Amino acid sequence: IDDKDKVLKGNSLPKIFGGFINQLSYKGLEMNLHVQYALGHYVMNQEAANYMDFITRDNSASLEGIKEITYWEDRVRTDAYPMYNPWSPVHAYQVNQDLFMEKANYLSLRSATVGYRLKGKNQFGFGNAKGFRDMYIYLTGTNLIKISPYTNRDPELANYYGYDNGLSLPLV
Repeated sequence: IDDKDKVLKGNSLPKIFGGFINQLSYKGLEMNLHVQYALGHYVMNQEAANYMDFITRDNSASLEGIKEITYWEDRVRTDAYPMYNPWSPVHAYQVNQDLFMEKANYLSLRSATVGYRLKGKNQFGFGNAKGFRDMYIYLTGTNLIKISPYTNRDPELANYYGYDNGLSLPLV
């Protein structure tokens, strides 16, 4: 196996990207939804490659040999990858192979707001229309739901090269 065997597969940029905002209202009750989606792109799960290639990392004399503070967390599905002899001189778990390339499509509920508008003067007994005339009470949440076939935490955490090294803070 040499460089002639390498084939370019996938792309880290989505082919289709978009979103929509919806506002529903009934009498004084309002609901606003912001949904975003991305389709047709791939992410290299570098965190899984590093986790599976622990022997090479542990024996290196570089900073990459230091275990992360989150190393004890069980974020990598090891049953999704074939098991090789970790002591073999062949480095079977290299991040640049399609073994760690995953679909990164997602559908995300970016934000949702539910609110109620209280209208009319003197509804709280504040005198002759002084003080509060209208009041809007609301509850907002961001990054509430993400649906994706990606096995790691979030496909949006990949860097601009398309690698997810697991060091970014999750959105959801």
